[in-house]
Amino acid sequence: MPGAEAVTMAETVRLYRGWLGLKPAPVVRIPRALAAPALAIGDLLGRLGWSSPIRTTAMRQMDHDVAGHDSGWAERLGVSSRGFSRSLAETPASVQDVWHARLWFVRPISILTLGLFWLITGLISFGPGWSGAVAILHEGGYGRWAGPVAGWGALLDVVLGLALFVRPWTARVAILMCLATVGYLIAGTLSLPHYWIDPLGPWLKVLPMMALCLFVAATDARR
Repeated sequence: MPGAEAVTMAETVRLYRGWLGLKPAPVVRIPRALAAPALAIGDLLGRLGWSSPIRTTAMRQMDHDVAGHDSGWAERLGVSSRGFSRSLAETPASVQDVWHARLWFVRPISILTLGLFWLITGLISFGPGWSGAVAILHEGGYGRWAGPVAGWGALLDVVLGLALFVRPWTARVAILMCLATVGYLIAGTLSLPHYWIDPLGPWLKVLPMMALCLFVAATDARR
């Protein structure tokens, strides 16, 4: 890095982790050939609107050191330039910095898990779970409407699951998922209230999913 202190990439990571109050992590050097698939995936995600630091552009940039020549500006102005370590020491990390660092990897996993949950649930309802879904709706008193309700519900699950992966729609779709789940719970409570005390907890288990929807929506801002 340019400045009064030369810092390697490994040292940068170590210093940042120390700044965030995290324990040192081992540095694993991966051959370029093994990293190529991850870089290709990063490029693809970037084209789809999902920014990723793991891209071929970043790899090409790391092939060259970032350095400069001291022009003597600090001496002429009567100031002392700060090195990287000193800059971090004089600007302590806030709780927001720590949360952002910890959630950087949690958010994409949450989006992937949430989207696949809705998508696979819908596909199962259309496929091997169709008879079971219709039977539950019959149990709830939907009668001849059991089939259409099951079909439209499964279609909604598939559409929302796929739409979550479209970058500009993610936050809004997550909110729609949460609202749709509220509707499911209201309808389920009115027609099948005993499922609240079922040992497998079919109604209770969707509550954490609703919290995950809110987490995805709340962490969507990039600035």
